[in-house]
Amino acid sequence: MTREYVDNMRTRITTYTLTKVIEYQNEDVAKWQEKMLDMLRVATFKHILIPEFEYSRDGSELTIVTDYIKGWYCVDKQLIWEDVVKREGEYTFNDPHPSNFITCKRELKTYAVDLDSYCHLPDFGERVAMFKGIWGESCE
Repeated sequence: MTREYVDNMRTRITTYTLTKVIEYQNEDVAKWQEKMLDMLRVATFKHILIPEFEYSRDGSELTIVTDYIKGWYCVDKQLIWEDVVKREGEYTFNDPHPSNFITCKRELKTYAVDLDSYCHLPDFGERVAMFKGIWGESCE
């Protein structure tokens, strides 16, 4: 991981990582999630960035270690609408909640942080329903 934060007086450099350990119901589900993470590694979005991450699996347990993005919840629902709901293709994030997209305080760019929510979600109507359930309305 390479994200470093320098304090205002430039007297220290801090790096943060986040470790997420998920126990799936069986090994096949964990293997499927590994496949989703591999796809996410090469996925591109118009606005949303993906932090550097590594993962490992031990049976049905998956561990994801990622850069911790220091910032605030994304409040730009149009950005999430365009990059998550209207995303081309059949794969996207299944939880468009603002807490899953953090705007970095240093560079003012938005990162997806709930990496294991990237999945096969081809139905546009389902994407819209999830978005409306969280944001209260769509952006169309």
